[in-house]
Amino acid sequence: MALMLAATVVLSCARDSSPKRPEFRIGIAIDTARVDRWWDATGWRKPIPQILENWRLYLASTSSFDAVEKLGFSPYWATADQRDFKSYDIARGRVDAFGASATVLHLAPSSPGATDRYEIRTLFSWPHSTPGRVPHVAIVRVYATRENGRWVFSNVLSDLTRDWPREKVGPITYIMQPGHRFDRTRAERAVAFSDSLAEVFGVPAITDLEYYVTDSREEMYRIVGIDWYADYGEPGGGFAMPRDKRLFSGDVLVGEEHRHELTHVVLQSLDSSKSHWITSEGLATWFGGTLGQDAAVTLTRYAGLSPPTSGDHT
Repeated sequence: MALMLAATVVLSCARDSSPKRPEFRIGIAIDTARVDRWWDATGWRKPIPQILENWRLYLASTSSFDAVEKLGFSPYWATADQRDFKSYDIARGRVDAFGASATVLHLAPSSPGATDRYEIRTLFSWPHSTPGRVPHVAIVRVYATRENGRWVFSNVLSDLTRDWPREKVGPITYIMQPGHRFDRTRAERAVAFSDSLAEVFGVPAITDLEYYVTDSREEMYRIVGIDWYADYGEPGGGFAMPRDKRLFSGDVLVGEEHRHELTHVVLQSLDSSKSHWITSEGLATWFGGTLGQDAAVTLTRYAGLSPPTSGDHT
């Protein structure tokens, strides 16, 4: 159903490239004829309409990235998330879905019989696209939970990774997908690289970092609530949230030693809102490499001096 709706959005975007105001829609999978009669065993009546209305209001209040950055405390988002994350809307922030049209595809209890937490999956799509390019669309998942007598929203990250194995190496706590074989040598090199980079630039060294390791990009996106993502380029194998002291690695070629993203974390104090994005990405590529290749291989490949290789992370 989600793929069918996504295809419909792709086709409609391809036909009409004129700007449109972001819309909020209820998907056909949600029986709007029945939601007014839904209630749970505690007597909390009509949770579905209340959740939908609060979700609509939240999206309207964060229609741009600037709005989220300046929002401060949001009455529509869980207090715990806002305490733990400066950029608390992780999934939507990652796919840059601020100001996008929203279609709610799924809204139901997060587990059979649950009455205090619902799962929401929303298809975000842009009202127009560049001719010849894939429209920017994503399916994002969040929870709706009760807080102080009202429905608020929260990320899925903590819940999905609560029982994941952990290993601490220096200032970095590695949180790993179950079944992942932890590479301590890579982890120790990651700490040494970070310390060295901080010393070279005269910036504070990393003191505390949560580093999530998965064995695929799909799993990396899943744990932050991105169920599907169609972007203009190849999906990245990792990303960092420097202000929140979190890093996500979904590239098996680098695993515990994602130097590109570590560079973003170490040099965050040098990055400002006035810096062009190419400056930040250029530094991370120069010192940390990119696309699963270390810095030396990346620079050689970009200079056209040798054919692409799989990279050597020694």
